[in-house]
Amino acid sequence: MPFKKGAFHLAIQSQYPILPIISQGYAHIYDSSKRYFPGGELEIRVLEPIPTTGMTADDVNDLMEKTRNVMLKHLKEMDSYGKTEESEKPSAKTTATSMDQDEGSVKKRKTLKE
Repeated sequence: MPFKKGAFHLAIQSQYPILPIISQGYAHIYDSSKRYFPGGELEIRVLEPIPTTGMTADDVNDLMEKTRNVMLKHLKEMDSYGKTEESEKPSAKTTATSMDQDEGSVKKRKTLKE
């Protein structure tokens, strides 16, 4: 589904960067037969900000495309090493992960729910 343009117009008008946030798919922690989330580990990444300094309303489409491409790239990376065998899946806890913007490595992992 394509992005809506409003947030991108707002970011350009205010000259604040876009801060992309992505989340791993949740199929591995969702019981569709019961329509219930019994728990599990879900990776969430906060990506590097995408600057809007000097952009105008004419740049909205390019900014949307750049943001989408960055997010898709990281989602594909997350998918490629996020696949595990059923026996290797983590126990019932929910965590969030942020990325170190300088090194691209995991900065911290915080348990949100046990």
